[in-house]
Amino acid sequence: MTAGPAGRYIVAGVDHSPGARCAAEWAAYEAASRRLSVHLLHALEPGTDDRGRAAEELLDDVARQLRRHHPAVTVTTGIVPGPATSALVFAAGGGAELLVTGCRGYAAASGMPPGSVTCALAARSPRPFVVVRDQPTDPDRGDIVLGVGPRQDPAAVRFALRRAARQDSRVFAVRAWQPAGRSCDGSRPRGSEAVDRAQGEDVMRLLDPERGHYPGVRAIVETACDSPAPALLLAAKDAQMLVLGAHGRSGGAPRVGSTVYEMLVHCPVPVAIVPPAG
Repeated sequence: MTAGPAGRYIVAGVDHSPGARCAAEWAAYEAASRRLSVHLLHALEPGTDDRGRAAEELLDDVARQLRRHHPAVTVTTGIVPGPATSALVFAAGGGAELLVTGCRGYAAASGMPPGSVTCALAARSPRPFVVVRDQPTDPDRGDIVLGVGPRQDPAAVRFALRRAARQDSRVFAVRAWQPAGRSCDGSRPRGSEAVDRAQGEDVMRLLDPERGHYPGVRAIVETACDSPAPALLLAAKDAQMLVLGAHGRSGGAPRVGSTVYEMLVHCPVPVAIVPPAG
């Protein structure tokens, strides 16, 4: 095992699932582009067959892989006993720039429903949380898709614009809307042009305060008369990343809404969940 995280760093959760290696590779690539280090963290779940020695061997193997592929990136490792959600949230809160995991693994290991740990991390992480799919993707290919709700926190907008500036990408800001009292399936109801235009203007109003900091980034607004999940899935199918804001509380406990859940489970590209500013 190595020492704790060095300097500015990304925390990557590593378990025994195949997708964990994809997530660690994505984290290392991101770290190289931002001159950060990577801290690989494994949580020893209570009540499982996981053992410390096997965890050490796993982390050492993943660390060797990252150092071989990304020699300029400092890689450290650590093991924390306890539930994965608490361990990773605590680690992210220690000063990480990002928290990164695969899209499955810890839930299966602990006997929880698929997506439950990922959703808990999305709701509780104090830092932007990125979920990486099991299949490797080109981190530089495609545009940044930003889901923009009517009460959009600026932190997600800022995250998307900053990443687009680093990657020389465009930002596609997507707003899905539905006529009052009924739903639509992507088609345009009669008389929707005025509503559509107003929705687009509202998106630009939310983007404008942050766009001035990134004048070189082209932002394109797309509106869809549809439910948010299908509109975002369609927009993100060829993107390099989907960015959403984290919001929602249930009885005072953090939670994710239905749209965030659908994206975490079904979106084919990395999904970044950005907590509110402050």
